[in-house]
Amino acid sequence: MAATLSDSTPDPGTVGPWLKGILRKLIPAIGINPWQAGVLTFSAYWGLPFILCLLQGTLIKREAAGQLALQIFPLQIHVPLIDRELNHFVAFQKLSGPYALAYMNDRTHFLFAVLLAAGAAVWMYAITELPQAVMKLHGDGVMRSSDIARTYEKYRERAYGRQGLIVSALFAIPAAGTFIVIGEHSNAVNWWGYAGYGYAGIAMSLMIGIMAFWGTRSLFILGYASLMLSRLLRSPLVLRPYHPDRCSGLAPVGVMIVFFWIYSASVALAIFVTMHFGYLQIERTPVAWGITLVAAIFLPVLAIAPLLSARNALSSAKRGVLAELEQPIARIWQRAMSDLENTGGGDVSSELSVASQVNEFYDLVDSTNVWPFPKQLTAAIFLANLLQFIGLAQTIIANTP
Repeated sequence: MAATLSDSTPDPGTVGPWLKGILRKLIPAIGINPWQAGVLTFSAYWGLPFILCLLQGTLIKREAAGQLALQIFPLQIHVPLIDRELNHFVAFQKLSGPYALAYMNDRTHFLFAVLLAAGAAVWMYAITELPQAVMKLHGDGVMRSSDIARTYEKYRERAYGRQGLIVSALFAIPAAGTFIVIGEHSNAVNWWGYAGYGYAGIAMSLMIGIMAFWGTRSLFILGYASLMLSRLLRSPLVLRPYHPDRCSGLAPVGVMIVFFWIYSASVALAIFVTMHFGYLQIERTPVAWGITLVAAIFLPVLAIAPLLSARNALSSAKRGVLAELEQPIARIWQRAMSDLENTGGGDVSSELSVASQVNEFYDLVDSTNVWPFPKQLTAAIFLANLLQFIGLAQTIIANTP
């Protein structure tokens, strides 16, 4: 359902959902909300290989299976049928030894799945709330551009362009193929995804391909949303010092920027986990270094681009109001000085009273927050982005020869 404008300003048109194509049809049909999208993502990415590892005997190490059996039924308890089944369960586990990586010991894969699910939930929230945030800018009187719908639609079309599909496919196919090849190699015999054990590795490879495709796709879709907001915020804004949100009415944009940042942080953390803890020596390849470097540079732009556009637009609006106030203050000052000269130090209290009131208003405008959220949060986001860049850069340095 399209968001509409209030009647207080000229109607620039309406905007529909940012989702388009199969996503616009599929998501409402399923009827999932953001947190359900996160659970579904985790269930597919981590849950499917879990089930297959359970069936093929690579869920836990053989030693751990033996300890688990003893905890369930101590040595002094003997039930022949149960003993036989427990012994079969222990013998069924194919991985053992200090170098074996069973599924339940795969910390990197689990943390990556958690961060992937968090990113999916945040992405869903940002995309579904974006139209309302855009129209609130106009409906609240902050933005009076008549070009909102046209700009919105232009960037929306670009977000779902053919180039994005091609780039996503170019990431997905090699990603899936790489893990298929790794799983077929005899060096992967200690990995739960080794092809000789069953289909868990193939399922994992397909999940990685799907993740790479939709992960890149989601970056394109959210990236163009960020560019769209940045473009809209370069339009003249109305300064609102008395607005209840204390951000001149830009709080809806601030919320979007925060979620853009959380999404980029979840992606960066997922990359950091893989590079820091390592996974099948992938962290030592130039391709992984290149992806990490690109992520370190460009992921923060999702939040920083609209943030700086909002700050610059509000700063410009504030300078305009202050310039208008400067002239009456100067005239009052000149009149007061003229009266002092003409009366020889007479009473100019009325002029000074007016000047004081105008000066208070000037100070109020001058102290108006020009960020779309509290200044403390702005500093925290910039600091977090800096730490994010440093952390990703350090992982590259640590894994290079």
